Amino acid sequence: MAQTVLVPLDGSEEGLHALPFARAAVRILGGRIVLLRVLPTGGATGDADTMAQLDGLVRLLARESIQAEAFVRRGSPEDAIRSMTTGVGASLIVMASHQRRGLDRWFGGSVTESVIHGARVPVLMVPLEGSPVPADTSPARVMVPLDGSAFAEAAVAYVRELASHRPLQVLLARIARLHVVSVAGMVLEPPDLAERVKAEAARMDDLAAVLRADGIDAIVKVVQSVHPVAAALLELASQFEAHAIMMATHGRGALAHLALGSVSTAVLEQSTLPVLLIPGPRS
Repeated sequence: MAQTVLVPLDGSEEGLHALPFARAAVRILGGRIVLLRVLPTGGATGDADTMAQLDGLVRLLARESIQAEAFVRRGSPEDAIRSMTTGVGASLIVMASHQRRGLDRWFGGSVTESVIHGARVPVLMVPLEGSPVPADTSPARVMVPLDGSAFAEAAVAYVRELASHRPLQVLLARIARLHVVSVAGMVLEPPDLAERVKAEAARMDDLAAVLRADGIDAIVKVVQSVHPVAAALLELASQFEAHAIMMATHGRGALAHLALGSVSTAVLEQSTLPVLLIPGPRS
């Protein structure tokens, strides 16, 4: 599972926030870091200075015995990232996100969405403010939201692979949304909700058993909430003291895609934790 970790940068100090997480991935899993800076189309002014800045980062990483190389490309960020991912055989993309400065000046919503929605490798979105990188030898606490779909369960397979390299504590989470009716503040639930929650909890228990068989500390939590699903998930992650959230993308379920899914988009936008987006099966 040696990684080629692609880290897109924009030259800002904020964008460098992704680097500690990329370094952690390479230290744990082995491999190298590839730094990418995308400049606007037209002309070559600034290419040499930009390359010099990236070479400085490569030398700093080398002092930590981390292999790294750097590239400067011109064009649209999403096209350059997609092309570089394929060209260097990247197995993970690490991007700073979430804030109204730094990378978001050119990693706007549409660009970020395009990169994530089109990615065929996991993408780690790192907020500029949030949890530090957990120590390499300590158990990392990870929350995996599920919605009953096979797409969402793609994240569980990645958890099993990751756990072979470092200890993990995993929370499999499911939010059953209750609806509040404005008249008299009544709370309603679908007539079959109890049966569906019971069935989904049983399936989650089966998944947890698979993880435990691999020696992974796994628990299941099904919560009925009147709050928006994303808010309830983030509250659950806080209670669990999670270091990161892992969720699948590109499916057609409530939590299984990013570009079209309001819940997963809200989690990404609101989370103060890193969010690792795992590509689900493609049809």
